[in-house]
Amino acid sequence: MSEQAAKEAGEFVGKVIGDATGMMTIRLCAIGDRLGLFTDLAENGPATSQAMADRTGLNERYLREWIYGMSLAGYLDFDKQSREVSMPEAHIPALVEVCGPMYQGGLFKMFTGFMQPYEDLIESFQKGGGIDYSAYPEDFWKGLEHNSCVRYKNLLVSQWLPEMPDVQAKLENGGTFADFGCGAGRSSIELAKAFPKAKFYGFDLFPQNIENARKTAEEEGVSDRVEFQVHDLAKGVPGKFDVVATFDLIH
Repeated sequence: MSEQAAKEAGEFVGKVIGDATGMMTIRLCAIGDRLGLFTDLAENGPATSQAMADRTGLNERYLREWIYGMSLAGYLDFDKQSREVSMPEAHIPALVEVCGPMYQGGLFKMFTGFMQPYEDLIESFQKGGGIDYSAYPEDFWKGLEHNSCVRYKNLLVSQWLPEMPDVQAKLENGGTFADFGCGAGRSSIELAKAFPKAKFYGFDLFPQNIENARKTAEEEGVSDRVEFQVHDLAKGVPGKFDVVATFDLIH
C-alpha cells in the first residue's frame, strides 16, 4: 500500500468509527427520549445519577452510564466536581419541545425502530419484495408522526400554503381536502384547525396510523371536520375532492 493510500485508509477508519459513535449516540438519545430523561433535566434542573434515579424511579447504575455517554457526546453538561448533569438551555428545543420547530425526538424514535425488522430487510435484499408495516415497532411510527408534526405544525399553514393561493382560497371557502397516505394525519389536522369551514379526509393503508390519527383529531378538537379511513389507493379514489395531497406518500 502506498503512503498516500495508507493515509487515506487511516482517515477512512476514523470516519467509520465516527459513524459508529454517532449511531450509539442516537440510541442513547432514544433512551433519554423514551424514558423522559431529557424532560426531567429540563424541568427539574441539574442532578447526580442518584438524584435522577430518585426523581424518575429508574436504575442508578444505568442512568450513570447514560449520563456519561450523553455528556461525552456533547448533548448534556457534566460537572466533575458536583457529579451533576444538566441540560444546556440551547438544547431544550431540539430534545424536549415535542412538535416545536427544532424538535428532533422523532429522529431518535424512527432510527431506533427502523432497523428492528433487520432479518426481514436481509430477506428482501435476497428475494425482493417489501416489508409489512406490522414488522415495524411503535417507536418507528411515533417517530414518523413526530417528524411530520414538526413540519406541518410549524410550516404548512404559515409558509407552504401561502405559496398556493388558489388552494388556500378553496379551503377558506369551505372546500373538501383529501390526503392520501396521510400517516398519523398531522397535515389534515393542522389544516382543519386553520380552516374551520373546510372538510378534510385522510386515507392510509395502515390501520394503526388511522387509529392514531382519529385519536389526535379528537384531542385537537377537530374530529367533527376531519375523517380518517383505511383505504388502499390502488383500488381507486374514494370520491371527488377540491384538493388532493400526498404529503407522506411520495418521497
